[in-house]
Order: sequence, then C-alpha cells, then structure tokens
Amino acid sequence: MYLATVAKQIDYYPFGMIMDQRSTSTAGYRYCYNGKENDNKVMGEGNQQDYGFRIYDPRVARFLSVDPLAKDYAMLTVYQFASNTPIQAIDLDGAEAFFVHGTTQQAGGLNISNENRDQLKRIAGNTAHDLLFRWHSPINNSQATRTVAARQLVFHIIDTRNALLAAGRITNKEPISIIGYSHGGNVAIQAAQILFEIFRISVNVVGLSTPAKNFGREDPEGKEGVHRMIQIVHENDRVVYAGGGVQTYSDEAPHTINYIVPESVVPLTGGVESHTDLPFAIGLVGFLRNIPSMPFSPTASTGPLSPSRLSPSLKANYDSRRERINREQE
Repeated sequence: MYLATVAKQIDYYPFGMIMDQRSTSTAGYRYCYNGKENDNKVMGEGNQQDYGFRIYDPRVARFLSVDPLAKDYAMLTVYQFASNTPIQAIDLDGAEAFFVHGTTQQAGGLNISNENRDQLKRIAGNTAHDLLFRWHSPINNSQATRTVAARQLVFHIIDTRNALLAAGRITNKEPISIIGYSHGGNVAIQAAQILFEIFRISVNVVGLSTPAKNFGREDPEGKEGVHRMIQIVHENDRVVYAGGGVQTYSDEAPHTINYIVPESVVPLTGGVESHTDLPFAIGLVGFLRNIPSMPFSPTASTGPLSPSRLSPSLKANYDSRRERINREQE
C-alpha cells in the first residue's frame, strides 16, 4: 500500500488570502493560490503570487500592475483579478510556451530540468507550456529537414491552442512563444515566420544553445514572425562554435539579444558537454533568473487560429500547407 504525501493544505478566502490557523505545508513547497508560485520577497506566506505577467496580492484582491491586455477589456478595472468573480473564474494571466527538442532528443522530447524550463518560459513571457511536439532530428539534419519540422510545429501549435481554448483552459488573448534547444531553436525561428505568413502574428522565440550561423530562413533578423529573440549559449559550447567564439545572432536590440553563460557560473568545460548538458545544468537556473521577461507581442494575442478568419489568399496558403503536412505524416 502506498500513502500519498500532502505537500500543502490551505483554506482560502475567495480571492486567495490564507485563512489564519488553517493551513499546513512541507518545507520548501513554493506554490499557493491557483497553483502559482509565491513571491518570497514579501513577508508572510501567500501574500503575493507570481502570475507570469504580473504579481498578485490576495490581501487586496488586486494585481500590482496594469493588465497588459487592458485595452481589450475596457469594461474592467486594469488591476482586477478574475473579473472580480473568483468563485466561478480563475485568472491564468499567462500564455503558452511551446518547447522544441534538439538533435537526437526526439524519442523523449526536450531533456531539461523543471527549474530551467520554468525560467525559460518566464523569460519568453509565459506561464503555461507544451512539451509534446516531436520532430525527426537526425544528427545530420539539414535546413530543409528543419523546414519540414517547422511546418509540423505550426500545425501542432494551431491544434493545441484551439483545443485549449475550446476546453476553457486558456483565454483567447494569451500570446504564443516558442522555446527551442539546439537545432530546435532553428525550427522555432522558421515556425514563427510560417505563423506570420498564414495568420499575420508574431511570437517570441528563445534559443538555448541554438546554432546561429544558419542564415536565410533561420536568421531572426528581418523576420516579421519573430517579435523578440533571445539566444542563451555556454561560453565553452563548441557545437555552436565559429572561429573566435560561440555563435551569436546580430545584436539588433531589442529584437535580438545574446546571453553568454560563463563557466564560472555553470562549470561545464567540455566543448560538447557544454552543449548537451546545459539544459539540465544546476547552475543555469541562477543565470536565467537574471534575464528579464520578454515583452509579449500584441499580434500574438489572438483567439482561435481558425482558417475561417483568413482572407481567401491566406486561406489557400493555409490549406496547401496543411495538405503538405498530412502527406508528410502519412
């Protein structure tokens, strides 16, 4: 017989303030109302929670900053929580981050620690995430191979987002981001541009150890589909090494920003190991915490990605791409 361990038991008032003398928890459990992480900078457990875009204070039943989607909800105060109806509604105030695995990781998907994953999606501007996408990624994969994967990723994003909207698990204004490890980052850049070509939306992209000298379709500069791009790579990474150092994108800030992880912070010394081991390196989470969240793209805040809302020319584009995907997956 197995006995479950109760990590935390709490009784709340409707807007999330903890009832006095009516809670128990194990040491180190960081989450509270609606499953959101506590902000430990504030004295007293449960006084503030991190909702991704904003910090929430259940004592006053208000967010501490203006809703970034306030212009779309003129009927509501810009600091309100769950439309002031917390019994029948929750406030996700987050978004979807789609993770894309790198070369040789296709069977199990992205191999990344939970802590590093959570920081990467925070950087991208998200609180929800999807880890289910798989693409054929042999060691000798080419840009053409990654183009096929990008098309598949686009329709995975479309189908996943529409299913979550239909189930009421996300709101129709939550933006999209793509986070890719190694060549998965190249797939992400291509997918972002395809999304723009079909739906005229742009998304944030985060590349972790992504080869940056793949020009053309895999260069974020000049891509309308890439709202912002962040590249994070270890200084000893020789997989993305080019002559004088690691590969970085053109620093056309704020469009593209490169972050080089120093060995003094994440002690990976092998040229290959610095690439393969970075996603689950213990020291990486501290480095990632110092990277600010990216501003989300207004054009990525959209409802269902439905072909019914497309112009005839874009609808034909959508149909041809969907047909191609169906053929590739047969």
